[in-house]
Amino acid sequence: MADGQEPLFQLPPPPVIDEASDGVASPPEPEESSTDPFTEAIVRFHMTLAEVQQQHNRPLSELQTEKYRKNKEDDNIDENLLAGRDIAAPALGRLMEDLDGIRAEMYVGNTAAETSPEQKDVQQEMLEDCERKTGDVVLNLLRKATSAIAPDPAAAPALFLECVRLKQETKAANIYGGFLQRRLIESTEDALQALDCVRSLRRLQMGSSNSQADDSEGVGQDSQPHVTGLSRLLGEASRMIGSLRGEGYYCEDESGQDAETGTAGSRHAARFSSWLSGPCLARMVTSLNSIAQQQALKLLKWYIEDCSVREWQERCLSARGTEDLVVQELDFALDELQLVLGLSNRYLAFVAAPREECMDLFIQVQELAGCYVSMESAYCNFNVAKAIAWGQPTEVQEGVLVSTLVEDVPMILNRSIERATQTLSDQAILAVASRATELLSPDSVPSFAAALQALVEDRSLTGVDAGGGAMDQFSRALQQQLDEEEGNVTHEAMIYAINSMDCAVAAMKNVQFQYLTSQEMQDMLLELGVRGSCEGESQQRARGGPHMVDAVAQEFGRVLKQYGGYLEVLLDDFASRYVSSGILDYLSQVVGRTNYTIDATTYEKEAVGRGDPFVTQFLDYMFVKDKVLRDCKAGMTGSALLGFVERVAMSLSPALIQALEEKEFTEWGGMKLRQQVRLLQEQLMELVDGHGTLLPQFARVDQMVTLLNLDSPADVHYLMILKPDIVQQPACGLGEHNSKEDKPKSAEVVGRLTPAEVKQILKQRVEFNPQAVESLIFK
Repeated sequence: MADGQEPLFQLPPPPVIDEASDGVASPPEPEESSTDPFTEAIVRFHMTLAEVQQQHNRPLSELQTEKYRKNKEDDNIDENLLAGRDIAAPALGRLMEDLDGIRAEMYVGNTAAETSPEQKDVQQEMLEDCERKTGDVVLNLLRKATSAIAPDPAAAPALFLECVRLKQETKAANIYGGFLQRRLIESTEDALQALDCVRSLRRLQMGSSNSQADDSEGVGQDSQPHVTGLSRLLGEASRMIGSLRGEGYYCEDESGQDAETGTAGSRHAARFSSWLSGPCLARMVTSLNSIAQQQALKLLKWYIEDCSVREWQERCLSARGTEDLVVQELDFALDELQLVLGLSNRYLAFVAAPREECMDLFIQVQELAGCYVSMESAYCNFNVAKAIAWGQPTEVQEGVLVSTLVEDVPMILNRSIERATQTLSDQAILAVASRATELLSPDSVPSFAAALQALVEDRSLTGVDAGGGAMDQFSRALQQQLDEEEGNVTHEAMIYAINSMDCAVAAMKNVQFQYLTSQEMQDMLLELGVRGSCEGESQQRARGGPHMVDAVAQEFGRVLKQYGGYLEVLLDDFASRYVSSGILDYLSQVVGRTNYTIDATTYEKEAVGRGDPFVTQFLDYMFVKDKVLRDCKAGMTGSALLGFVERVAMSLSPALIQALEEKEFTEWGGMKLRQQVRLLQEQLMELVDGHGTLLPQFARVDQMVTLLNLDSPADVHYLMILKPDIVQQPACGLGEHNSKEDKPKSAEVVGRLTPAEVKQILKQRVEFNPQAVESLIFK
């Protein structure tokens, strides 16, 4: 600076050291001349810095605030992070506030706009000097908090983040990263040492004939020590890595909020963003991940040896029958292997590291997944074969009997798919689900379909051929039984077979739903992912075959459609057998004996229930004397009973119309027919207990009844019962248009009446003039 030139800033005199105050720097006496706010902020900073440097030589535990001590006792690091800058020392928080005050005066203060470029350069140099001094102080505090002699792990995260704020991330990463590595090594070594103490006992248990019984002998003994050790090991590594990422994102968000309030926080936000995407965090995560993988591989090697995983795989691959395996031991081994795979895959997905960094662990996990698939497939084969061989009638609700195999087989497959889902391995899920579809396929061995086919022939499943059988074989076998003399296939056996098939279809829908749910959960986990630079690569690697997922889903749909057709065959044949046993002929005879050309007196005399042959003869026989419908109501599942009653109604409706075509009606006769039809519908609806509706099946009958109750032929136009574009379309009521999605199975039975049919029905009314009916024009 040239002689005689005024300095840009006049700094205050240095602090006065008073000997009576043990060398503590006392603040200078205030001067009467005022200074600018920036200079005042610099003065406050140096005064606080002197206080912090004095406290630096004291133990860190004495510098902790009351809030920090409480959080440290709770060992809650997340809460300590929220405590911010004050957790290390009371004066450190004030020092950081003073530093923020300098930035605020420099960038957004009242004098910022009046500062010349030269003054701004000087202010920037002074600010950087303050940041450097503060960084040195915080680094020293971080070294003390991470020292091997008296570490303070709760204070270290906040001090590390302050170093990142102060552009000291490289040095701080070396200090804090080494500290985390030491802690992770200590934690994993403790977990491995605890496991090593029980390995010999575990090997003895796995070699015993009943490992579960041996496990129960020791009260409080860990039945899965390898899973416990792996959980501790990978859990600690995940917590540390997640803490690193979470601390950075928390402070980035906090700095962004400071920027919105008008402070200098936007600079911190940019700094944290660069740190999160920079090499420092990546090196820290990589080092922790490397340690965790090394220890995990050692533990997995112990697990494979102690639990005889490869021996189990060989036994499952070489097993030829159910006697070669002990299902309880296999189930226990699968549960443990599923947990090991779930923990390993969850950790790999969480770390989201490039494949070359996780190659060894990834290969080991894939090898275990292959062992799991072999064991799970053998478990399915074993249990499905047992379920088919041991199938017996069981009561699922009062009076409703089904075979146990329709409950056991889907439950076994559901359990296997659910267990595969918990491995978080796409390969395992796809393989197990594919095996489930094979076991449900009609051509499989053992054959679930062949066992269901045997239910029609005999309730006892003993000696059922476990070979494959195509779906059309069932239709031929059933028809052969129906063609034989009466009594070979009773309606009780048919009800039993229909119930079993209906429950099987419902259970297989649950199996399909379980698989689709597992895929949705996998997709959701992949979409959530882990925030990091390697996220995209991890997601692309995790799901490599969407076409396989769709193929298995389509196979489930194909098998389910086959079994649905299987149920349709049963219901169609049973309903056809029932209505062809004389019901339709008896209905025609009763209608033929009924007089519909009656007057009001006769109508009152033959009120419903008194002298009406349709009620006293046909309905009484159908719903009271004949036991088929009563047995169906008492012994059928709700959905199966609805399907059966719908088919019966669909057969009765055209038969009733045909019987009524030769009858003549008066106005009172039309009212009588309406009561008869309503009573028939009510009786049938009572069978299904409100599970569905029969309006589509009786649509043509209801239209006929409505036409016979018109006051004049011209009233048909007001009903809008017919239009050229909806002829032969299903209808729920007069004058309503039905969507194509609501079509019943037979449009010929339940479609709307044609113009010729309408005129023919109106001519059956004796009061209507035939010429007036013929003059009707339908547009």
